[in-house]
Amino acid sequence: MGRSLWICKPSDGSKGREIFVTEEEEEVLSTFPEAKEKEQEEEEKSDVEQGDSSSSASVGEASDIDKRQRRTGTVAWVVQKYIANPMLLIGQRKFDVRCWVLVDSSFRVYVHRQGVLRTTSVPFTTDRNQLKDEFVHLSNHCIQTKAKDYGKYEETNEMFFDEFRQFLKEYHGGNGALEGGVSLEIDVMPQIHRIVALTMHAARDQMEGVPGQSFGSFNLFGYDFMLDDNACVHLLEINSSPAVADALLEEITRDVVEVAVLPFFPDETMTAVVESSDCCSSTGFQRVHCEQWMTEMEKSRVWLPHDR
Repeated sequence: MGRSLWICKPSDGSKGREIFVTEEEEEVLSTFPEAKEKEQEEEEKSDVEQGDSSSSASVGEASDIDKRQRRTGTVAWVVQKYIANPMLLIGQRKFDVRCWVLVDSSFRVYVHRQGVLRTTSVPFTTDRNQLKDEFVHLSNHCIQTKAKDYGKYEETNEMFFDEFRQFLKEYHGGNGALEGGVSLEIDVMPQIHRIVALTMHAARDQMEGVPGQSFGSFNLFGYDFMLDDNACVHLLEINSSPAVADALLEEITRDVVEVAVLPFFPDETMTAVVESSDCCSSTGFQRVHCEQWMTEMEKSRVWLPHDR
């Protein structure tokens, strides 16, 4: 039988903290609430036998106890099958893809045409002795900045979509339709739009505004994806209040305002705001036609990863 690799993440975490990759069943089970209850029972039994010495615990010991409690269920953990066959960049390095998704007050959904690949600094491997090497497995920016080869391949370990298109053209054919190569527009973005549509549909009854409410709201999400070596797109996670790459911050902020905020202003006010803020007339947000994707899902057939 082949190996089963798992990646475990605390649901209240950020910046890659406490994420770990494992093939050990015990480590996966240690994230379950039942494991915490069992450990607490064993600790209580030990306290009775040896006396409670917690009052004399050092700061370091207290930190270890807190970390163990977190691992064993004081927060909910996400356990995912680890993608052991990722598409790799030059240098055999792993990456993930951050896309920004906007939902306006009418629950119209948009994906921004600009995205960024967050890259690792060292060659990818699933060797057992490197499963705990976060520089190999985690592309979070705050982790990779500590790597010795940070910035060696891409400045700030970021590859933007224009560069990614060129990479696909040079190393994966770039013509699209998979048999003839991999294209960002033809093969990758439709999969991303489909995933966005399905996840937003699943959460719509929890997010959509109440009819007749006196205010309008919007939200910007950070969707993180990974491509495998077959160019199949996998959803990793969805982030609220996402960070935006410095190089794209001004453009995306301007586009969010134009799409989600300015429609609430009278025409003359909106015109004045656009002129004063130098807003672009056509934004980088592309509409996701959720109804189309949901109709496709209702058809009686097997859904293939690259269907468009």
